Amino acid sequence: MQAQKLEAIGTLAGGIAHDFNNVLTAILGHTELSLLSLPESRPETESLQHVMRAGRRARQLVQQILAFSRRAEPSRQAVEVVPLLRETTELLRVLGRGAVAFELRAAEGIPPVFADPAQAHQVFLNIGTNAVQALRGVGGQVSFLVDTVDVTATNGLAAVPLAPGRYVRVGIQDDGPGMSAEVVARVFEPFFTTKAPGEGTGLGLSVVHGIVQQHGGAVTVYSQPGRGTLFHVYLPAATSDLRTGPATPSALPRGRGQEILVVDDDEVVLSTGREILAQLGYRPCAFERADAALAEFEARPADFAAVFTDLTMPGMSGLQLTARIKALQPAQPVLLASGFFTETEEQEAVKLRVTRLVPKPFSVASLAEAVAACVAKRG
Repeated sequence: MQAQKLEAIGTLAGGIAHDFNNVLTAILGHTELSLLSLPESRPETESLQHVMRAGRRARQLVQQILAFSRRAEPSRQAVEVVPLLRETTELLRVLGRGAVAFELRAAEGIPPVFADPAQAHQVFLNIGTNAVQALRGVGGQVSFLVDTVDVTATNGLAAVPLAPGRYVRVGIQDDGPGMSAEVVARVFEPFFTTKAPGEGTGLGLSVVHGIVQQHGGAVTVYSQPGRGTLFHVYLPAATSDLRTGPATPSALPRGRGQEILVVDDDEVVLSTGREILAQLGYRPCAFERADAALAEFEARPADFAAVFTDLTMPGMSGLQLTARIKALQPAQPVLLASGFFTETEEQEAVKLRVTRLVPKPFSVASLAEAVAACVAKRG
């Protein structure tokens, strides 16, 4: 029954992700283009930055939904924990409705963690949400406490299964009613919940446990009735040579007038992709219908440095279009975009030698890097 529930959630997630990520592609893409064209001194800049932050939060929510559909390898990078926790507490303040106080205390020199940023955010938000809900009706405080722990073969933490190395430890503590030993023993079980029907699925902490383990970390919980609850999340610290933060606009790889065939049945997404590519120095040739794009490619197959196509389209899918293009030009670089790739679709893309899979919503920087790699491959 639990497997069937997860399968149903996965099916729902895939459908939501495709349409919602199309909307986010347009919102984030046009906002980012506006920010690139405006000087920082303009008053509109701050408002647009708020739109970008809200759009990124929405993107993270979609990725949280997709976490139920399958266990994909996270896209890991150096992530600064303290700014991530500040954003988490801002979201939790809304949930607390003024009855919950929040505290964030971090030791000096906290290194970034090596993690998927959306999944790390999900871990802290899920635990924080449980803490706020535990204080519902009575009020109280939720504290986020950040420090580092060095684990060696000889001083390993007895109760925490961690390999030797340096970890960032985030404590999430509430002064709520606490939990019994029986509840603590089952708190990470899928579908186990002490909430009333309709108030929880029992998936939040099981997802937390899975994400943290997948990242090579650990999560522990300490609680007693009447004495609150303390979760500790351990995530591996990133090495100092890992890059942090997005590339600056001046550092983005740019084209030199190469023509790119762009295909997407969503008019707004098509417009977004076309404008981004034009800003990056390419000549986009855009089509809403795959059959019309194929006819253009058949008429002049040697003219296109790359093909950038959506996956899910009526009449002819992106994979079918890729197969027809590869039959004409086996070495043609192809980028395939979607808000959600199933395992079968990824396998088919490999068979067709798709150059890059581009997750939606794509940013200016991610599209710039992907297209530049394709163009370089074409030579």
